[in-house]
Amino acid sequence: MNIRDTCATLDQQLGAEIAQNPLDALSAIEHVRQIIGTQQRRAVRAAVLDHSWAEIGAAMGVTKQAAHHKFARVWINELKAELKAANATVKSATRDGDPKLATAAEAKRDQLIAEIKRASRKRK
Repeated sequence: MNIRDTCATLDQQLGAEIAQNPLDALSAIEHVRQIIGTQQRRAVRAAVLDHSWAEIGAAMGVTKQAAHHKFARVWINELKAELKAANATVKSATRDGDPKLATAAEAKRDQLIAEIKRASRKRK
């Protein structure tokens, strides 16, 4: 089943649920909205590495300014938080004598730094 078929099925199921129990439908719709929001942020984060904000906005049916306004700060804050966590893990794993964990955290930190550099180079 492709994503369009999945969307059509979801639309039918939600319509049926609204007819049967609107409160349960509202709960289900909110759950779906949260899933879609998470996936949308993940897609933007992946797209920003190789595409302009204009391209991202066009794919979403909004202006580049609207896409940037909605997602750029979230993306930057996620990167900062993940980088901070990776650094903290490296320090604590090194202090605790856990080289395997320290190496994994260093790899994650290096991957995040590479993501930042790649996105920065793309904008120049």
